[in-house]
Amino acid sequence: MSVDDKTVKKMHDNWLKFRSLCNKVGKRSKTVNKMLDHFENSAVFAPASSRTEYHASYPGGLIDHSLRVLLNLNKLVKVYECEDSVPKESMIITALFHDWGKVGDLDGPMYIEQDSSWHLERGMNYKINNNIQYMPNSQRTLWLMQHFGIKLTRDEYLAILLNDGMYSDQNKTYGMKEPTLALLVHHADRMACQFEKGKKSLC
Repeated sequence: MSVDDKTVKKMHDNWLKFRSLCNKVGKRSKTVNKMLDHFENSAVFAPASSRTEYHASYPGGLIDHSLRVLLNLNKLVKVYECEDSVPKESMIITALFHDWGKVGDLDGPMYIEQDSSWHLERGMNYKINNNIQYMPNSQRTLWLMQHFGIKLTRDEYLAILLNDGMYSDQNKTYGMKEPTLALLVHHADRMACQFEKGKKSLC
């Protein structure tokens, strides 16, 4: 997809903000930055979904979406007055990386540009890269984080695993048993998706 200068600048600014926040996760900043260095070229351009009807299906969509989830999460934590029980580091790690598996894996990106005019005209901007190992997004995220040595607390692990909430069948056994962080991340994510749905470029 072609990207204009204004969008390129926004993508660059988002990436700098994303990386700055990742330096606020204490001792884990070193391993987090190692992963960011590896995926920098693909992460900056990665979309958050394949179709406009979903959310953030545009270059830079993944980082744009992740920053919005963290913004929403900050608001929810204040509204529910749970600042004391939800560590700031956990909020940054889970919000910014809940969808990280969408960058792909060590063998290539998850999304590749659509080359069919018919699909593009219908808002299907990307297609799934079938040349990498299939994994649900949350599981790929967790695999990548362990590959780069990023240690997670139990609640952080579950917040990433369950970020789709009960919309995902694989999560249903956790119904009414999720830790607070997982619930907050899911709702922050859901509202971000609602805001981004149908948009065709960075906001």
